[in-house]
Amino acid sequence: MSCRKLFVFLFIFFIPMSFIFSVEKWNVLVLQWKDLSVKKDKSIGLTIRKSISLMLQKEKDFALASDEGLEGIIENYNQAVETGRKVKADVVIYGEYYIEGENLLVSTEVFDVLEKQLKMRKVYTGKITADIFDTIEEMSADMLKKIKEVLPSFTTESETRIKKIRETVYQTEEIKVKRLFYTRFGIFTEFGNKKMGWELDSTYPKYYEGNIPMSVVTFGFAFRYWDFRVDLLIGGLPGTPFYDGRKNVLTAGGETLMPVTFGLSYYLPWFDNTVAIGLGAMDVQKIVAIYTNDIANEYEKKSVESFPLALFMTWNPYSFWEIGLIVGLIFNSTRVETTLEGEKKTIIKQDFPPLNISTIYFFGDFGVEARVHLELHGKYEEYWNNNLRRSTTYDVLGLYLGMVYKVDFLSK
Repeated sequence: MSCRKLFVFLFIFFIPMSFIFSVEKWNVLVLQWKDLSVKKDKSIGLTIRKSISLMLQKEKDFALASDEGLEGIIENYNQAVETGRKVKADVVIYGEYYIEGENLLVSTEVFDVLEKQLKMRKVYTGKITADIFDTIEEMSADMLKKIKEVLPSFTTESETRIKKIRETVYQTEEIKVKRLFYTRFGIFTEFGNKKMGWELDSTYPKYYEGNIPMSVVTFGFAFRYWDFRVDLLIGGLPGTPFYDGRKNVLTAGGETLMPVTFGLSYYLPWFDNTVAIGLGAMDVQKIVAIYTNDIANEYEKKSVESFPLALFMTWNPYSFWEIGLIVGLIFNSTRVETTLEGEKKTIIKQDFPPLNISTIYFFGDFGVEARVHLELHGKYEEYWNNNLRRSTTYDVLGLYLGMVYKVDFLSK
């Protein structure tokens, strides 16, 4: 055959074939096989992972994604999606195994992180003998065969489809991770081990020791724009329910002091931009207001000042899970002044730096938030016309439970 005829043959045969078959590859992330055995043997899981990885590397239709810095054990499908999307994988391969005596049970799963569906689940059995590595090789060869069935070679049509899905998923995911708005709503209940000495007031016992719960409705939001984040939480708005355990009364919260917690944080360039650190203030109060005393038909003027500086830390290991920490940096001092019937009442509260730990777990766009607030070794003093009238020491534990709604405020 002449060179000219050979060239014509190659042109006629291979050019059309290039439109039918694609050189696009599946981006595959191979993670660890979890050991469910009573007596652990990590070498089995490592051998399975290494064996299937080497076989996939030899195949032209697969490209292995790097697992550097990723958690190797997959506990659920949400985690599979989050882990795979961190390295822009198409599928994640992982599994479990169980050893009992000489019996080996291996389960392998192939999960599509783009379309969030299980592509394959296969269970294998074998014996722990001197030929265990040959047994694992045989299992891996069959795994590869099944994987190629559910992840076939790309055609031009399937390549176009997968590229469109990749573009949609990963561009949308990046927007959702870096441009978020949370709205918060919940109930905060404060408990405290309080020791009180009411010397001149008949409203309360002369001496009391125990818990005095107080509950308020709180609102707030968290707003992230790329690497910057703003948090705001407002508690005890006037007109919202307020429970005072001292009197066992549920009121409309008309005299609630509305403490505000806010912070500005920055997501660090390390840890895949999942850790934010910033500064703010916890339980800020600065109010001057006039309230009506319905019983005595008189007025009283209250002024409150409090500004405790705080360190804010947030960790988002996954888009469906968030952990927060707020630590007070200075001793907090709150001063309340009341003028009633010409008499001046001054309340002074001094607290050790408070601590606030929170977590949010999302189910789709809705989430549940739980928070613990601690104030230790607090001191309360009340003066009438500069004379000490009441004194209290207390340790406070606050519990918060609320709902969170998450939206992508820049979605197209």
